[in-house]
Amino acid sequence: MLPALGILWRKVEKLKEDTKDTIELEGVVIKAFKGGHFLVKIDKLKKELNCVISGKIRKYGIKIIIGDNVKVEFSPYSLNVGRIVFREIKTSSSSLMNARQKRGHFNRKRRY
Repeated sequence: MLPALGILWRKVEKLKEDTKDTIELEGVVIKAFKGGHFLVKIDKLKKELNCVISGKIRKYGIKIIIGDNVKVEFSPYSLNVGRIVFREIKTSSSSLMNARQKRGHFNRKRRY
C-alpha cells in the first residue's frame, strides 16, 4: 500500500510543477513607498498597480529605484497586488566604466 501512495504523491508533485499559477508581466517602477511597496506601471494593461518585492530580492538586498524595469507576478485570484520577482539591469559599458573610474579602479598603483 505504501508504494502506491508514493506513486500517487509523485504524480501530484508533477502536476504542481507543470501548472504555473501566476501571471508574469513587465512594467516600470513609478513610485516607491515604505516597506518594499512600489507603484508599477504595467505596459500591457496600461494601468498602475501596487507591487511588493519578493523574498529573494529582499534577502539578497537588491535595490529597486524609480525608473527600473521589473518583472511582476500576479495571482489569478487577485490582480490588484503583484510581486516583483526580477529587476532588469540596463547599464551600458561606458556608464559602467565611468562608475569604476569614480571608485578609483584605474587610478591605483600596483604593488609588487
